Amino acid sequence: MKKSKQEMHSKKEHYMQLSPEGLAKTGGALGALTWVLGLFWHGGMGQPSMMMLMYGTPYLNPFMQTGFIVLLVAGGFIGGYLTAKIYNWAVK
Repeated sequence: MKKSKQEMHSKKEHYMQLSPEGLAKTGGALGALTWVLGLFWHGGMGQPSMMMLMYGTPYLNPFMQTGFIVLLVAGGFIGGYLTAKIYNWAVK
């Protein structure tokens, strides 16, 4: 028996919920991986970076690297958490 269009669209599809904590940890891990890749590319291979061009600071400056890893990991954590929260809210 065929279903009408209204019956087909009235049934709400079920999507899996995302874990905010899991996606936050994944975002933080990706932030750390980005830092490692940047450290290799700019620090190890000597490729130019915007910070080096603007401020003349060597890329391997420990203060700059500490700031980079903190911002990348925290940004990834917050971005992952918010992404999961918004996704879960949208599919309710």
